[in-house]
Amino acid sequence: MDELSGARHAAERAAGVARDAAVSAAEKDAAAKSELDSLEASVRAQERLAAQIDQRLDSALAEAAALREVDERAAQAMEDEEVALAGESKAALQGQEGDDVRGDRGVTTGASSVSSVKGNATSSGKPKANSTAPKSSGSSSPPPGTVTWSDVTKVGSFWVHRSIASNVQGLLSAASAAGFNLTGGGFRDPASQIALRRAHCGTSYYDIYQRPASQCSPPTAIPGRSMHEQGRALDIKSGGVLITSRSSAAFQWLAANAARYGFYNLPSEPWHWSTNGT
Repeated sequence: MDELSGARHAAERAAGVARDAAVSAAEKDAAAKSELDSLEASVRAQERLAAQIDQRLDSALAEAAALREVDERAAQAMEDEEVALAGESKAALQGQEGDDVRGDRGVTTGASSVSSVKGNATSSGKPKANSTAPKSSGSSSPPPGTVTWSDVTKVGSFWVHRSIASNVQGLLSAASAAGFNLTGGGFRDPASQIALRRAHCGTSYYDIYQRPASQCSPPTAIPGRSMHEQGRALDIKSGGVLITSRSSAAFQWLAANAARYGFYNLPSEPWHWSTNGT
């Protein structure tokens, strides 16, 4: 009986130790899961922020490419500023995440800016035969809905989508009556952007139409994303001078009247007016 009693007590002590170990293990598992959940949430937040940075850079580079046909100096300044800002932001994000989280997902930044676009026609010239567009072949052919020269027409100095030609004419006529001579650039053929993406990003469909601009060398906007490439945006000069100030008389007139013709300003760019404000 003494032996049985001793064995029972030993078993109870062992069971107690096992229970304590189980509780400790459960607490450690819960702490580890909480830490992992927190880490995963942080990574997702960093990835969302990185995607936002890429989207902003892509938009700015696309606008700079279109603006270059109207004002080279303003376009270069915008390009340099956005590339530098995106590079700094991406570097900070990568530093926070660490190599063990992001692996080889680094991006190409640096001081190089997008090469000057040598399109087949400027926004103020006559459309010419497309000699630089890549041949449509396999997976790298343009996606459906890509706007071409057959979809646009010239109104004043602006090439625009035919669907908004009357709106543009109304805007220009009203501005002229108010004493403002508006000129500038509109449609930008995406073929030249496709050629740049092939040279700077790669030749696959992903390289041309999906790879983030920051992962190209130099950074290059995705073709077709710009409202200019849809023929639904205007970069406006007044009296031959790019509208760069929101306090200028021309901007003030546009702010008061452009919406009547379906055009809205992108707040960060006084010269840029489009059908959706982007």
